[in-house]
Amino acid sequence: VDRADDPLTPLLTQWTYEAMVHENFGIRDGIVDLSTDGSSHGRLNAGSVPSEDADKQVLSPQHDNFFASHRDSDWGELCTSVKDLIEAYKALHHIDLATASLHDIKEFMSRFPEAKAQSTIMTRHASIVGRLGDIVMGRSLVDVSTVEQELACGPAAPNDHAKLVLECIKRRAEEPGPDGEPRFAHDLNDLLKLVMLYELRYENSGKSSVEAHCAEMREALRNVRAAGPSHIALLDRFMRFGAAANRVCPLYPKAPGMLKGMVKAISGFGGDVQNVLTQHTPVLKRIVAQLCNGTLPAEQFPFQSVSHSAVQADETARCTDVIVFMAGGATYEESLLVSRINRGDVDNDPTTFPPGAEVAQSTSGAPAGAAPHHDRGHSMDAAGGKGMLTGLASRFTGHSAAAPDDGEAPAESGKPAPVSKKLACHVRLVANGMLRSSDFVMGLP
Repeated sequence: VDRADDPLTPLLTQWTYEAMVHENFGIRDGIVDLSTDGSSHGRLNAGSVPSEDADKQVLSPQHDNFFASHRDSDWGELCTSVKDLIEAYKALHHIDLATASLHDIKEFMSRFPEAKAQSTIMTRHASIVGRLGDIVMGRSLVDVSTVEQELACGPAAPNDHAKLVLECIKRRAEEPGPDGEPRFAHDLNDLLKLVMLYELRYENSGKSSVEAHCAEMREALRNVRAAGPSHIALLDRFMRFGAAANRVCPLYPKAPGMLKGMVKAISGFGGDVQNVLTQHTPVLKRIVAQLCNGTLPAEQFPFQSVSHSAVQADETARCTDVIVFMAGGATYEESLLVSRINRGDVDNDPTTFPPGAEVAQSTSGAPAGAAPHHDRGHSMDAAGGKGMLTGLASRFTGHSAAAPDDGEAPAESGKPAPVSKKLACHVRLVANGMLRSSDFVMGLP
């Protein structure tokens, strides 16, 4: 899959722990440098080089149970979990030496190694989450992300969408704080991404009003401090890269929007807010669903026949073991999607069902032999998928191949086999890197 098939996903603000850390600080070989952050203070960059004296933290799911458990937690869940971690640490260390008995002191000392390890974990995640909190508040990321999601998932409303984007830009340009910096410090990167999302959404509208809105946004960006011609040029580069002519998959669903009621101020980060900020689904889901349902169009994704192979090499083959190579880098949103598919937690896409297909009664998700719960399903180089090739042929099913899963009725003659309620396949996502939005934009051809 070419990154140009989905230029939208890398532009969206991420709200899961690992994704937020990578976007705002960068994760390099498991090390996070808290001396850098994703706000460029007026310029896009490809990621600064950590200094030798930087405050660095190690994030390893193999050696950090908290990170392993919460790397995919959303921002609200994460803040609550860190608070609980701090309270547990305090309880572990609570001992009054003036009144403690010898038994109490011995018990405390027996817990000392555990307390020391917990202290390291608590300090690490409290520091990271504290810094992330400053960035979320300082850049008004909840407000920015709300507009991003409306542009990505809402119904077409070019005038209303333009108004939302222009309000964000003008707040940055017109409302300085006591220190001279913008009071609503939307980062210039964030504003550029909003304009990119708008221009991508309405590139083929053909309406003069949309062209006028785009020109107004670009002019407003020029009035933002630290903005220059190079930033406006990034908009043109993005539109050349992400143009509809370069894509083989639809980006925007036909679904009810959320514009009404979304313009009101959002004061918390509860479940309703979380649903608003994470409703986007990457194009990758549709491609995987088409593979699972035997409807992947061969004109966009050609099939290669192999001599003497048991694999049915045509668009009607239903794949239960999939390797996706994302040329141009993958996002953590796509990685999380793959992880959820492998757990059997993702609903099938009815728009990709074969004509006349019925939904099987089985509620099972991932197929037999799929990855365990912890499998994240992504690898950072093409070699990561080699092990998946063993036995691949046996995990493709055609209309009359293997017997159906438990709970599925066999297909009637002339009718396609039933489809599953959940995406029932195992996916390995292979990419040449995990993207940050700044890297994505600066790397545009």
